[in-house]
Amino acid sequence: MQLRKKSSKKVTSWEVLGKQLAEFRQVAGLTQGRLADRAKVGEDTIASVEQGRRRLQDDVAECLDTLLDTKRALITAVSTIPAHERFPLFAQDFIERERTAITLLSYQNGVMPGMLQTPDYARTVFNNSYPPLSQQEVEDAVQLRIDRQLTLTSETPPMMSFIIEECVLLRHLGEPDTMRRQIQRLRECADFPS
Repeated sequence: MQLRKKSSKKVTSWEVLGKQLAEFRQVAGLTQGRLADRAKVGEDTIASVEQGRRRLQDDVAECLDTLLDTKRALITAVSTIPAHERFPLFAQDFIERERTAITLLSYQNGVMPGMLQTPDYARTVFNNSYPPLSQQEVEDAVQLRIDRQLTLTSETPPMMSFIIEECVLLRHLGEPDTMRRQIQRLRECADFPS
């Protein structure tokens, strides 16, 4: 008799929430397309949320609660998602290791390292994402990126080394002021203890 291996796949809160949304939608007798039309979002958004691949935004959760008559079940679930799951699944382990690292090493040849980005620079990066992000998703991503930077000024920061190709410094993203503030930020970070 062969023993089956236990699945090592981690089920996230977003996947559980997505299953709940799918169940609410089916009980209401709606397809993903019809629910998307009524909620004024793309069908791919509903599909991605139901699969746990995309976060359910607060405003969309409230709208879906109303449309599906779920008595605020979705917005309540969104508000109780653990903080470490605010990041996409593929990044969660990385973020956890980053918080506890003794040394951080980074080489960048496309954009500034996320740990050194200003809010405006990060916003410009996220506004150029594909597929495009909603403004709420952009602002959430910027806030998460800035929150990660607390590691740099913690009581016992890790040893850090950032190598940035010259082309990143010469490539101007966003408005001229955005790049000027980003260069100023790099100068400030250079003064951090190493």
